[in-house]
Amino acid sequence: MECARRFEPFPCELFWDVSADSLSWEKHRGFIVRRVLAEGGEEDVRRLFDLVGRDHATEWPVESEGRGMPPRRLRFWGVVLELPKEQVDRWVARERESIWGRRCR
Repeated sequence: MECARRFEPFPCELFWDVSADSLSWEKHRGFIVRRVLAEGGEEDVRRLFDLVGRDHATEWPVESEGRGMPPRRLRFWGVVLELPKEQVDRWVARERESIWGRRCR
């Protein structure tokens, strides 16, 4: 897929598996937040916080229970966003037991 920087302000490499020009904040906000938190760099996360606010970025992991995020990133965001450790422990355990988590053992 050709990489065109159409979904500003994020680099299209974050959305390599979807057509960036088909994304919209209204329809895909949860997907976009998850992708930036799971795979984005420091500058991408800073842009995300500027766009949606730190509070909304914190809501997504809680509402989705961290689904689809690698355990290492779950731990990182658990600390940075000051999420309850017990809650993050449950999410990490679930992700490690998922089919994708077990493939890495």
